[in-house]
Amino acid sequence: MSATRRKVVVIGAGIIGVTSALVLQSEGHHVTLIDPAEPGTGASFGNAGCFNSSSIVPLALPGVLGKIPKWLADPSGPLSIRWSHLPRLAPWLYHFLAATRGQQPDRNAAALSRLIGSSVSNLEPLVRAFGLEHLVRRSGHLLAYRREDAFNPNDLAWRLRRENGIPFLEVRREELAQIEPALSGDYRFAIRFPDNGFTVDPKALLDGFLKAFLSIGGSFRHLQATGFAITGSSLTGIETPHTTLPCERAVIAAGIGSGVLARFLGEHLPLQAERGYHTFVPTDLRLNHSIMDADLRFVATPMNGGIRIAGLAEFAGNGRPPNWKFASALHELGRGMLPGLPDDRKCASRWMGSRPSLPDSLPAIGRSHACGDIIHAFGHGHIGLTAAPKTARIIADLVGDRPPSIDVSDFNPGRFARRRH
Repeated sequence: MSATRRKVVVIGAGIIGVTSALVLQSEGHHVTLIDPAEPGTGASFGNAGCFNSSSIVPLALPGVLGKIPKWLADPSGPLSIRWSHLPRLAPWLYHFLAATRGQQPDRNAAALSRLIGSSVSNLEPLVRAFGLEHLVRRSGHLLAYRREDAFNPNDLAWRLRRENGIPFLEVRREELAQIEPALSGDYRFAIRFPDNGFTVDPKALLDGFLKAFLSIGGSFRHLQATGFAITGSSLTGIETPHTTLPCERAVIAAGIGSGVLARFLGEHLPLQAERGYHTFVPTDLRLNHSIMDADLRFVATPMNGGIRIAGLAEFAGNGRPPNWKFASALHELGRGMLPGLPDDRKCASRWMGSRPSLPDSLPAIGRSHACGDIIHAFGHGHIGLTAAPKTARIIADLVGDRPPSIDVSDFNPGRFARRRH
């Protein structure tokens, strides 16, 4: 329970916003959650459903530039860039390159490790408190290779995992066939992350947290934030098209829409819409883990009623129509991984959504430099679901004027502005 109860508006009803609102309301604050869309209908709906404590390796690593041409040339590869979007992507790419240099990858991995910690363990108090345990599995995650020699334990990514205490186990072909009999025999080797887990229904999990938030006195309103009412150095309200919501603190957790809100405050972050796709295939096929293809970087996750195949990073700008060939490609990739997966496209569903991506793989978490009563909590990219529990606790600390439980200096929203000088 917070010593000082405050009126708080949380902007954005994705997994970061909903978990933050729930924790804040649990601490005794008076919390209003706002979003013009239905809660959990963005990236929080369509993600791969994984709680991966192993996801502490930033995307910006030395040598990654050499891989990009191959990825772009492969129609089934993990990356796509719409060339007309390249001028707007340039600032993001500039900071991405900066994040590959010197000790920055080590520092960023250590920061991600602090934020993610043991993701499922961070989540467990929330799911236990509100009866949502049936939606979470702690069975581990597999990174599957078609060739054993493609795994190089001396690579930087594996050094970063070892140095940050991420446990992993090598799984040879015979054992792999035993623990995942539905997996194609083309996969000869895997790494198993025993501390990882997944949810069998990301939307149901978010809806469960939202229901819990409302049941303890929180409120949700379909409103679009259009600005901030600030008197002197204090926040007094959130502006919307027809009203101003009075509040003493605000949390910006609006996913890809957070960049516009930050600009209202004079803060320009290189936030990009990293569009991802999934196809969901109804099937009785059984998987015991979520599984990522180590080469093509797509994920198969067992969920209620079927298997979700998710992946791709498409930089095309926010608001452009989906390119559904990517969802079809994921279906084909999924059938290559899991030969028993049905090929009936009429029964499968498809989805596209925008991950809010910052170039160094670290979210923006911290007070606005324009007004300390406004707190940023966005830019989680691929780790929104994984990092939501710890992010919510940090937000509660900041709203309550307590020192956060971890060092959050690396998530400072102003870090990109400083690098320009």
